[in-house]
Amino acid sequence: MKTATPSNAKAVTVAGVQAMIDALPDVEDVRKGNAEKVKAQLDAIDDAKAELSDEEIDELDLSRYMEVAAALEQLLYGVATQSNAVMLADYDGPAIQLGTGGISGPTEEEEEGKGSYYIPNSYIYFGVNSGNSSTPIKWRVLDADTANDGTTSGMFLLSEYLLASDVQFNSNYSKG
Repeated sequence: MKTATPSNAKAVTVAGVQAMIDALPDVEDVRKGNAEKVKAQLDAIDDAKAELSDEEIDELDLSRYMEVAAALEQLLYGVATQSNAVMLADYDGPAIQLGTGGISGPTEEEEEGKGSYYIPNSYIYFGVNSGNSSTPIKWRVLDADTANDGTTSGMFLLSEYLLASDVQFNSNYSKG
């Protein structure tokens, strides 16, 4: 067994991160006057969580964190999402969200001397891959307002993975 020394001791613990979450203000107390302080608290929690393993993160009670994050998001950005639809910054799994109000297309960023590029903002999980029926299909939102023809209302989506071969989109089509 290795003895903990200042160079190998783990500074971040589950108990420490949980104490940071428990120190967050009540949802009703999140106001414009303390929004920056609350955002700094959430950022500090995110930084601390990054030091934990997946198993340790599973031990945390994140309900207060998610409720405060949703209240702050509503206050700062006017995004009307339910608290159970807010995803943690490092969450990469499916979620249920009612409506499409919180879904957005990619954001164009420009870097001096390098040109512009797009950063994806939203993903949608819809359907399951036929190769593995328990894996939801992750779709990147390319345009949250119009379909791929550029004129029809809808969403233009791109699957993150090759789904399957010999996919038939027209049920009336037959090989032959």
